[in-house]
Amino acid sequence: MHIERSRLLAKLEVDSQSAKPISAMCLDKPTINKNPNAVFWMRLIRSRWLLIQLRTGVLELWDLNENNLSTPLDSCHSIDGTIDDSVIKEDPCHNVMLLYFSTRSWIAYQLVFDLPHLGEARQANPKIAPSICFRGFAGLSDVKGALFVFSRTIGKENAGFIGDSSTAAAVYLQPNTNVHINMSPLTAQYDLCRIKHEVLDIKVHEEVVIVARNCNFDIYSLDHINSLLRDRNADTTHPFCHPIQSLVYPQLDESIYRASLICAPSSSLGVERGAVVLLSVESSGCYGAVLHQRNDVHPTSSHIEFQIKPMDGIAEPNSLVFNLAMGLTGRRFATLSDRFLTLYPTCPPGYAQAQEGISEAFASWLIPGRLGDTPGLLEFDETTGVCVVAMASGRIWVVDATGFTLEDSGLLPQNFAKDDNDATFIPNPDPARWPLTLPMPAPFGIEHSDKSPREIAPG
Repeated sequence: MHIERSRLLAKLEVDSQSAKPISAMCLDKPTINKNPNAVFWMRLIRSRWLLIQLRTGVLELWDLNENNLSTPLDSCHSIDGTIDDSVIKEDPCHNVMLLYFSTRSWIAYQLVFDLPHLGEARQANPKIAPSICFRGFAGLSDVKGALFVFSRTIGKENAGFIGDSSTAAAVYLQPNTNVHINMSPLTAQYDLCRIKHEVLDIKVHEEVVIVARNCNFDIYSLDHINSLLRDRNADTTHPFCHPIQSLVYPQLDESIYRASLICAPSSSLGVERGAVVLLSVESSGCYGAVLHQRNDVHPTSSHIEFQIKPMDGIAEPNSLVFNLAMGLTGRRFATLSDRFLTLYPTCPPGYAQAQEGISEAFASWLIPGRLGDTPGLLEFDETTGVCVVAMASGRIWVVDATGFTLEDSGLLPQNFAKDDNDATFIPNPDPARWPLTLPMPAPFGIEHSDKSPREIAPG
């Protein structure tokens, strides 16, 4: 089924580029209805299962294949804190899926799920039974064996840590604050005081650990990290690990504040085998960089050295990006605003030669409601085209991109703009009611002004 779905998505991408610019289809009734501001976190699992956390801290597991989604299959009340990040790992030997997640209460949990894939005919075991695997850290970014990668700990936000779950010892990934960042004079003057070398993403890749920060990569030796973790425990202080190499992002005009590291990039991105790709999609512009190991290093040398180059031809969103979901291999991504859910191929064929400002979206949906809705959460599986959207009004939609047809796009129901159609829910809940654990809705990216401050008129 995944092969057929991938073929349909590829055909939709090609057809959308050969036709006139697509129009959005209007979403139908929500798949799941919750109270306003009730959903704090969610994760799409194998394109069929949806795990959500509510404001009360309760975890709920839903089977999206059911026709009438009124009650979850299972729920759990034992999670301490709001989930902030998660990592999914497959265990092919036991045909199970491992879901790791961290909470803002500095606890990391593990869930073992025996759930079939979309279209797979076998019995499921939808039981939520979390177990604690690490304490003292949050912002889980990656898991490899017993190594857990976090972005922060108590008292150190956006720092970068690697811990060993067998001993609870951890290493602090010290940033290189001496890298030279070459930006335009205006941007540099505006940004230098604000650059904090924040962690955007961290991945364990072969023999190194790669940390993507606001303006540069910091690369650390995994052997050195393991040697620092050896013979330590949770009671000792976190030793510092310095990067073996730091590389500034090329052709960077301003700091980036949201990005994903892709360690197994799709061939559609046009990068060499074994490369690591950084992708940043923001309202102010898109950016990509390719990191790969140097081939001219002597084969007998134990020294690891990387080089970096810019990545061109990334699709530009045609609307504000309040939320973003990047595909696992970076082939496709989804964006969400207060009005539209839109899917893009990351590197559309021929996009570099296209006219500036042309959108390369291959599917788009309009959020129902005359006043729109405050964007909430977004999940996207680039292989199957299944997308899940949770808005602040409590409405949750499950969308299948393989069912999007260019011929039917743009058709809106007759009662779309009527006031009485919006009377049953709050389309834009009061921002003061938003939980403190979630950021205020705002487009990613900061628009810099070239105007100097003006004196306030007297009176």
